[in-house]
Order: sequence, then C-alpha cells, then structure tokens
Amino acid sequence: MTIAERRLLFERFEGLRGRVPWCPLATLPTPVTEAKSLSSELGAPIWIKHDEATSPVYGGNKLRKLELLVAEADALGAHRWIVYGPLGSNWVLATCILGRLRGREVHAILFRRPLHEQSRRSFSLSSELATEAHVIAHPVLVPWKVLQVKRRLGPNAHVLPPGGTSALSTLGYVEAGLELAEQVRSGDLPEPASIVVAHGTGGTVAGLAIGVAAGGLSSRVLGVRVADRIVANRWVARRLIRSTARLLDPSDPALQRAPLELIGGELAPGYGRPSISGERAQELARRLEGLRLDATYTAKALAGAAKIIQSGSAGAPFLFWNTYQSQRLDDLPARLDAARSGKA
Repeated sequence: MTIAERRLLFERFEGLRGRVPWCPLATLPTPVTEAKSLSSELGAPIWIKHDEATSPVYGGNKLRKLELLVAEADALGAHRWIVYGPLGSNWVLATCILGRLRGREVHAILFRRPLHEQSRRSFSLSSELATEAHVIAHPVLVPWKVLQVKRRLGPNAHVLPPGGTSALSTLGYVEAGLELAEQVRSGDLPEPASIVVAHGTGGTVAGLAIGVAAGGLSSRVLGVRVADRIVANRWVARRLIRSTARLLDPSDPALQRAPLELIGGELAPGYGRPSISGERAQELARRLEGLRLDATYTAKALAGAAKIIQSGSAGAPFLFWNTYQSQRLDDLPARLDAARSGKA
C-alpha cells in the first residue's frame, strides 16, 4: 500500500481507493495546542489546529488541496499548470512553489486588487517563481485570458480551479476533519463544541464539515466569511458539500447534510484589505501565543471567533483552525531550488 493509500480518507471510504489519485505533499497530522493565554484573555477554553505547519517549505491550507490537484494533473500527463487569482493570492503562490519543487511550468494569471505588505510580498514571489505571470485589469477578463494561454500552451496544459477549490480538492479537508477526530480520540484535545475557520472559496469549510461529521464528532463548523459574497455564500458551500459527498459515497445522503454555519461581519473594508478588528486579533495572537496570522483570512477569522466567544453562543471548548502558512519567505526561491536538487 502506498503512502497516499494509508490516508485516513481511504480507511473511512474504501470505495475511493484506486479511484482517486493522491500525491503526498503535506507533513501530517498537524499539531493541536491549547492556547492558554488566549483562553484567559477571551474567557473560554481555546485550542488551535496548526495547519500553518503542513510543510517545512510553505505551509497553510492550500497544500491539503494540492495533494489531490497535483495528483490529478500528473494522472492527466499535464506538466504545465495554469493558475489564477488576485494579486498577492496565497493560492497562486502555493501553486508556484509546488511547481518549482516538482519541475512543472506554472503560468499565473493575476487580476488587480489593492495590495498590503503581505500580499505585495506574495505577488513578488509568485512573479519570480512562475514560468510566466500575466497581470490583467479585472477578474471579468480571467476566462478570456485563461483560454488564450491554454490555446497557446496546447493540450499538455491543465487549468487548476479558483482558490484550489473543487469537489476533488475538498477531499483534502475531509481528510483533515477525520484527522481531527483521531486526535480527539487519542486525547490530544477534548472534542470541540465549535470549530472556527476562514471561509473563502469554500473548500476548507465544506471539507471540514463532512470530515468532522464522518469522523463521529458533533462539533459545529463555523466559517467566517472573508471573501465577497458572490463566492463565499451558503449556496456555494452547500453545493460543494453535496458534490464532494457524492464523490465520497453516493449511497449515503447523510454526508450531503453535513452541518455548516457561515458567519458574516468580518469582510469590511473588503477582500484582501486589513480590518481594524482583524489587526487587533493579529496583535493578540502574536503577543499571547506567538502565532502569525494574515490580514486577508486568518486575522479576520480570529476576530470573528472572538466575537462568537464573547457572545456566549460558541460553547466550550473552542477550536481555531489556523490556515495561514508559517514558514519564512525571505530566501524561498533559493530554498526551493536546494530542496529540488536534494541539497536541503
């Protein structure tokens, strides 16, 4: 049995074995720790799931999705990847990093948005690591540009889904939910009453909702909306849950009803723009737990979590799922080249 086939997902859903390609990329399971200082500050027992530590090169939630998407591209014989997103996109950067590590061409299409310090650095690295990077004026132009690039590159080019989110890639976070259930059974943490995570294109929250339920936990999954409603909404999330559940086991309709609650109120002043409450949460996490958060996703998610806890509606204990990568980026291209050549 291969490393990929030893995943918890294949143990729980045996029908997937041999049917779904999987390329092991992440260092799993990621740890959970009790956030004692943050618990004291917010007045409730809080634990943190450290998905910032999915890789010693570049962590975060994208790697769990890429384990399936890279395997799909390899199965298709596609060595040229087309990826798109806003300027400074963590998803585009993660794909460029994996492309450099695996010797693949990555053709990035980026549409303009306001940049802050973190997103500006991500954009700079994506441009450096990509085979080519195209900057366009508006997201409405993305389909036209993708088609243009794909026609030029030929049949060996594979278009990756926006944000890395599809029914296939969402299996990565079904696996994460099963992983958490194993950690609860092993005594690494008590069963959370509520799990809070940033809600963007929906793959992380949808996968967690299914995985937590399939793993036998009764925890509520709460997605804090940090992206525009057109992509981050209840209808999109429920549709993704249904399509992923059918991929897992079409004979089990209960999976399609996996509970998920979406929380608003943290998007302002807009996607990719820091918020006052997010900046406060960022500073709180850094000062009390030494935890790095990003302004676009995890800082706003923790701000939402704090409000939920303070409202008294969260229950206890409480789990904050950190999806932001934690590795240093200052010498990333050199480290990637060294890792690829076996010198790291």
